[in-house]
Amino acid sequence: MGLAERPPRLVLRFALLTALCLGAGAAAILLFTRHLHTVQAEKAAAQHAEVLVQTVLADRLQASDFAAPVRGERRRELERLTRGNVLGSGAVLVTLSRFDRLVTYSTDPTMIGRRLASEARTKEVLAGTLTSDVTSIREAHTQGGRLKVLRSYVPLRSGGRVGIVGLYKDYGPIESAAREAFLPVAGILELVLVVLYILLIPLLARVSRRLRNHVERIRYQALHDDLTDLPNRLHFRTSISQSIQAARRDGSRVAVLLFDLDRFKEINDTLGHQSGDELLKELATRLRALTTERVLLARLGGDEFGIVVYGAGASVALDLAQHVRAVIEPPFLIQGIPLVIEASIGISIYPEHGDDVDALLQKADVAMYGAKDRRLGIAVYDSNLDTNTAD
Repeated sequence: MGLAERPPRLVLRFALLTALCLGAGAAAILLFTRHLHTVQAEKAAAQHAEVLVQTVLADRLQASDFAAPVRGERRRELERLTRGNVLGSGAVLVTLSRFDRLVTYSTDPTMIGRRLASEARTKEVLAGTLTSDVTSIREAHTQGGRLKVLRSYVPLRSGGRVGIVGLYKDYGPIESAAREAFLPVAGILELVLVVLYILLIPLLARVSRRLRNHVERIRYQALHDDLTDLPNRLHFRTSISQSIQAARRDGSRVAVLLFDLDRFKEINDTLGHQSGDELLKELATRLRALTTERVLLARLGGDEFGIVVYGAGASVALDLAQHVRAVIEPPFLIQGIPLVIEASIGISIYPEHGDDVDALLQKADVAMYGAKDRRLGIAVYDSNLDTNTAD
């Protein structure tokens, strides 16, 4: 009938939003964790540089090494010292400098006599703080190539010797150490998030089914009668409207039948409303067999029922009305009492009697009360019936 709509995809949206939030949260945690492990690896490398300076170089350096650029035999001694004991321990460059940042010795001769670029770092070293940063230097074995390094400045104050030892370590092993520490954490976190989401899937599926069933139940109740489970007035009017639209396209007809039960009020008053409801349910059970793809039966309220037939003219509608009366004719056994009931049926046809829902219902209603007043049983709308008043 074109009435149904897809239930709201709230659960699907929730699942997607949850996945996005989990993904964003995981990315943030992973970035923070990677940064933390990188900082820890850099700190460990800087501390190793400090230990290396204090244990290998401190006792072998002279105050004059920091006073002015080192030359001659002393420079060759420092080269042997640094290359044999420091550069083989992960360092790629060693510098000695005064506290005014002038480089007095370096394993890279081009740096001797120049000043360190970072004045702020030098001030930190003057305060006795081990400092480090990430930079890049010219790689000796390539033309124009740059090597990423961790530069550590170690303050040296011992035996009258004052100065700064700069130790440049290849950043590759530091990155590897940070990555090795990070990957297990990342793997465990991703596994936990995946397991969590997998565990959510059955829950989301159950919630989705319940929500879908709930929506379908609400929709069904909105379009069906609680007592008889037949389509209700809203469903009936919608069906007439859709049938009219289809008939306009196809050049076809639509028949609308309205009927109610004669003396139903007397049954209610005599046997009670419970018996009346039982009668209506039994009647709905009998009439339900009339419904087909082109025929819709509805309870409109009280003892009033309606039928809409697509593609039917007056003759087909009359045959159907006779069939309805024949189905109703056998007695109904209610609380052990056989009840014989009759129905008055009014018929209107699209487009002869109207081209909209209200017009067809009004004309069928007039015909029904005309059939009741004249004891015809069945009546097709006629303008002469408009003068009759319903009892």
